[in-house]
Parts: sequence; C-alpha cells; structure tokens
Amino acid sequence: MPIILNNTRYSEPDWANSVLTGYSEDLYKTHKYATDLISDVSEGSRLDVKEEHVEEAFFFCLWILKCIDESTLSSRFINEMRDYVVREAESNKDPDVLESIAQGTGLDATRLDETFSVHFVDFIRYSKKLTGNAYRLVFQPLSGGKVEVEPRILVNLYREKFVESSFKFLASIKKTEALAALSPMEEFISSVKQEYLSRRKKEKVDLGNVDSSKFPPCINEYLKLMREGVNLPQMARFTLVSFLHKVGMNSSDIIALFRSAPDFNEKITTYQVNHITGEISGTVYSPPKCSVLLSNHICFKGEDPLCNQEWLKHPLRYYQIKKMRDMGKPQTQKTEKKVN
Repeated sequence: MPIILNNTRYSEPDWANSVLTGYSEDLYKTHKYATDLISDVSEGSRLDVKEEHVEEAFFFCLWILKCIDESTLSSRFINEMRDYVVREAESNKDPDVLESIAQGTGLDATRLDETFSVHFVDFIRYSKKLTGNAYRLVFQPLSGGKVEVEPRILVNLYREKFVESSFKFLASIKKTEALAALSPMEEFISSVKQEYLSRRKKEKVDLGNVDSSKFPPCINEYLKLMREGVNLPQMARFTLVSFLHKVGMNSSDIIALFRSAPDFNEKITTYQVNHITGEISGTVYSPPKCSVLLSNHICFKGEDPLCNQEWLKHPLRYYQIKKMRDMGKPQTQKTEKKVN
C-alpha cells in the first residue's frame, strides 16, 4: 500500500491529538502500531512494517519523532519506511499503479506505455545521489522538457522523492505544537529518547591515531552528514571507506564508525567494508579522483585553498600534503584532532 505524502490532514495538530484521544478501533490500532515502530527504531531493530494503517502510523510516527527531536533517529525511521515503500513499488507490476504511487509523493511522472516520462527538473533533483549513466541527464532522451525512464529508474527517483518529502513534512511540524498534541505520551517519548541516547553513547567511536585535522573537505563532510543522520550516496560511502583504510584505519573501526548511519546494517556494512579493504576481494581499493567526486555531486571543496589548486587531483594527495606540511613545523605546533 503506497503512502500518500501530499495529504494535508496529517499536518494538523488536532489530527495527531485525535489518534490519542479518539475512541475508534482504527485510531487505537494506529497509535499502537506507531509506538511499536518507534520503539523498534530506537532500539536499532528492523521495522516490522504491515500494510494495515501504515499511512496513518507513518505520519503519527513523524509527530512523535518531532517531540523526540533526534535527527539520526528520525533519519533511521524515514529510511526504514523508504525501504518498505520501495519494496511495495517494485513488487507492483501495474504501470498505472506505479504512476499513482510516484505522483502520490508529488513527483511529476506520467505513464507512456511501458516507460514513464519525468520532468527534467525532477529527474535532475532526485538523481543527484544515484550513481550510473542512467541517472545523468546527458545520457537520457529528452523531449518537451520530459525525460523517458524505465520503471526501475522511476522507482529510484520515487525513493529519493519520498525521503525528501518525509523530511520536509517533519520539518513543517512545530515542536511546541507536537509536544502539546502528544502531551499524554510524554512518559513514552522521554523513555524512548533516553534509551536511544544511551545506545548512541555506546556506539560512539573515534578515529584512533588517524589525524582528522588533515582530512579534505569531502571526507569531513561525509563524516558530518553521517553523524547528522543523513544517508550517504553509494559513491560517498565507497570514498569514505577506501580513504580511511588508506590513511591507516582498520576495518573493524571503520565498521564501528558506520553504526551512526541511519540505515546501518552490520552484515551488509561488514561485507562492503571488507570487500573495499581487500580482506575478502584480494584488491585494496583507492578513493576516486576529485573529478569523479565532482561529477557525482559529492565534492565539497568550497573555498578551501588547497582543494582549489588545479594540480590537486585526489583526496589522498590532500591528506599527504597536509601531513608533510605539519612535519616541517616544530613539535610544539603539532596538533591532533580526534573525531568522536
């Protein structure tokens, strides 16, 4: 069952309060379903998403998350729900239904025959975090401002739109209104937040002897985004893992670092990290060049003077130069910054 994100009734505090104070069986089930989902995500468990009342429970969870006010927890929940709606979209073979699902998030998509047309603005906006030529406008047919895409491409654009729209809805809720509307749940909200913060404290890890003060802006940005509860694009994750390994961080510490990611899955992360670091693949991968990061919209050089040198082509080169510069300074001027 799709979750329709452009339904305005869920944005009203009176609706959120009615889930707690109403007497119907449906409202009771929505309340129970939502609290179960919030409990699961705060404990780090995978969500058991059921079709019945999923839309109402999803939005009520966003109201609860606004009260808890922890960005990483909110991101983990939204990404778990993203995976659910994507599975639902992929399992549906009816093109008309897929068109309706995509449009339910506000995505400008229209069925053609076996393919779909997407407005080029939406295509560019929601393909930024997706890798591969299929998500680059220059490689796609464009007519009348519309891009023709296959169903699998539409599903991935829909996935990104779902995440953006969910965060936009969450941001639109005023915390004061959420706390007032959900005041009967104050004890539950407080206990969930404390449980989550306690678990987060145990998961924290630093970078050991790796000198993060010499990291290029891209790597620092990936680490910052991950701590803020933002899921990194695949290319950014690959770059982060391969970079940290090359500068001396071991695989187990890299895996631990990823525990703060909203969609962390220990089995998948362990496999991917061990593959990139050569423990199971036999090949130790290096980070991509700066030009690759730039073309994939994951370069964050900004005004950094070293990054903006024409001859600076690689993140590792940035780190090496910073280290060499530091070696020329007196010992008392050396500083080392650890990332927690």
